[in-house]
Amino acid sequence: MSAPAQARRARLASPVSALVLGCLLLLLAAGLVVLPIMAHQNPLESIGVGLGIAVPFAAVGTVVARRLPRNPIGWLMLAPSLLFLVSVNASSYTVIDYRLGGHLPGGPVAVLLYQAWAPLIALRRCGSPPLTGSPRGDILPRPSGR
Repeated sequence: MSAPAQARRARLASPVSALVLGCLLLLLAAGLVVLPIMAHQNPLESIGVGLGIAVPFAAVGTVVARRLPRNPIGWLMLAPSLLFLVSVNASSYTVIDYRLGGHLPGGPVAVLLYQAWAPLIALRRCGSPPLTGSPRGDILPRPSGR
């Protein structure tokens, strides 16, 4: 990897960017409560999975990415949380927009973001190599199975 590419990667994967992303995820987690209430839906439907899975993943991912920004495990924990929380909040926003006659800004974008969970299928495959990595985040060779 060239020196400019390494410098750019170091700027993107910084403790500050991990903290900013963690704060964004905290706001999205608050949306799990507010948006379903505004949509006249049961907030416990989205809170259960959100608080049980997405928020702990976001919290641990933020801590790992902030303390070890070059370790991909923290960032791989933040990605599913972000996609899940965006998807659930977009779902509630879409319902609110529909009930108000489609006059809210960003309604069509929310319909597209409702499918934000779909990349989680691809990220699931990406999740196995880091789990076999070293504590520094280096990818170890896979066992041959012999």
